[in-house]
Amino acid sequence: MRVIQYLRNLGGPMTTMGAGLLVAYAGFAADFYKHEIEKASAELESVWSPVHLPIFLGMAIVALGFLWAWRRMSAPSRARPA
Repeated sequence: MRVIQYLRNLGGPMTTMGAGLLVAYAGFAADFYKHEIEKASAELESVWSPVHLPIFLGMAIVALGFLWAWRRMSAPSRARPA
């Protein structure tokens, strides 16, 4: 029963982290396409190229979701009205 309540409390943060992972994976897929399919040279590309931005954005979204979950789980539990 505690596991179900724990997962219910993490609903929003887990969704946020899942969305961040999807954004990051889309960035990794675009980066793979850029380097392997198009054969773009990594030496000509900077870290801040447009294909890398979704990777960083996704990691930031995951970090925010993690911090949200951490804050929610460390907050004192309040009685919920019936």
